[in-house]
Amino acid sequence: MVEKNLDELKLSKHHLKAMFVSGMGFFTDAYDLFIIGVALSLIAPVWGLTSSEIAILGSSSLLAALFGSVFLVDLLTILAERKFMVLRLL
Repeated sequence: MVEKNLDELKLSKHHLKAMFVSGMGFFTDAYDLFIIGVALSLIAPVWGLTSSEIAILGSSSLLAALFGSVFLVDLLTILAERKFMVLRLL
């Protein structure tokens, strides 16, 4: 029943806003993970990094993204809820 109602809804401003916000979230995550490769290729010769050091730096960015998406989401949700609750009270 609910699925049928959702399928029959017309595209609204809220749908476009949700698509934009989720798209920007994906863009910023993808940009962070893309730019680390570019930055490493520019920084490695200047700092004299070995290939194993470059690999550690590159993989640590992926592990940090995984850690943040798994463990810090709940903390940020709690902090954001508190902030908006205070704003609602004002």
